[in-house]
Amino acid sequence: MSSRQVHRVYTIQKKANQQQAAAVATVAVDVMVHPMDTIITRVQSPAYKTQYRQRNGLFHRNLFLGLYQGFGPTLLAGIPASAAFFSVYEASKALFDRGHLGSIPLPLAHAVSGAAADLTACAIINPAEVLKQNAQVSTTERLLPGQRSHVLKTLRQFARHPTRLWTGYTMLVASSLPGTSLTFSLYEWLKQKMARDDEELARSIPHQMKVSAVSAAVAAGCASCIFVPVDVVKTRMRLAAGGDEPAAPTCEARATRPGPMAVARDVLRVEGPFCWVTVVGAPRACIRLILRTVGADDQQNLTYDAVNSFILAGTLV
Repeated sequence: MSSRQVHRVYTIQKKANQQQAAAVATVAVDVMVHPMDTIITRVQSPAYKTQYRQRNGLFHRNLFLGLYQGFGPTLLAGIPASAAFFSVYEASKALFDRGHLGSIPLPLAHAVSGAAADLTACAIINPAEVLKQNAQVSTTERLLPGQRSHVLKTLRQFARHPTRLWTGYTMLVASSLPGTSLTFSLYEWLKQKMARDDEELARSIPHQMKVSAVSAAVAAGCASCIFVPVDVVKTRMRLAAGGDEPAAPTCEARATRPGPMAVARDVLRVEGPFCWVTVVGAPRACIRLILRTVGADDQQNLTYDAVNSFILAGTLV
């Protein structure tokens, strides 16, 4: 077998390993993060003050019930979306590493790779996210007699208006693309900085996992602080698409669905200039949102790197 054939076989195996690592990372992250994601969706919903918070300011028990509502669509779309994300990300990085675009600075190269990967993943994940968030805020009282599944109830709603599954796509890209670019630029930069100290130690899998965990936590935490308002608007638009909740009270009489700027203006007008704090449930919920983002990116990057390292180690032995 020639060296070119060996390299081709190795490349195919590496891509297969990346797909496996991405799938394992997605399942692990979704199982751990989904309950917190459900709570944050409910806190950001227009019904938060009436359904999930009591008059004395304490949380209503409904906030913590059915934390895995909407998990099915997330898992089904999350695996191919994650596989597509990491495939595009690794392929884009490989272009820069081979010198095809060598004039571009490394942080910018990682940002571009992350952006290209995120555009691909967003196209796959948006319908599942719309279904998930509408199922997360669905209550038992809204189910028809004999109906038990919140996801099936949500699917029936969108069967009449399937195009609404793409509601909030522009806001998903607007919030995810800059955040992903910033996150992966910081993530790769921090990984290189931390691995530079001891090259021998940097080759060990436990050290790689530690470096990935710290780098992802810092990078995702910084990025998530910036995009909380966009995340709130995106959630409101998706919940309005389900027909259960309007994007804001003043939008009920509108014949057309409001766009991102209209939703943002309505939230500001109804809930005041500090709504980006109060809508997320004061500083505590804002911290929960940051922790959710940190947890997702941290666990996904950590799991992906760890699984990929273990698979590669087994392949090369």
